Amino acid sequence: MYIFIDISICMYICICYYVFILLYAIMYLYFYMLLCIYIFICYYVCFSVFLVCILYLYVFRVDLVCVCLCV
Repeated sequence: MYIFIDISICMYICICYYVFILLYAIMYLYFYMLLCIYIFICYYVCFSVFLVCILYLYVFRVDLVCVCLCV
């Protein structure tokens, strides 16, 4: 009976540990996905600003300082 309780406690700890690792992995992947989306949006905005700057510079002959904040 004592051995059974000991094994069940060990199994409970193992299950908790694996669930924690699984949740951590899911959270990490979710964070990584959000980070990728953020970087993609940042670079898309940056590229759009760069294109607008080029457009203004060469088409309208307006001197603009183009600053890309998403690096």
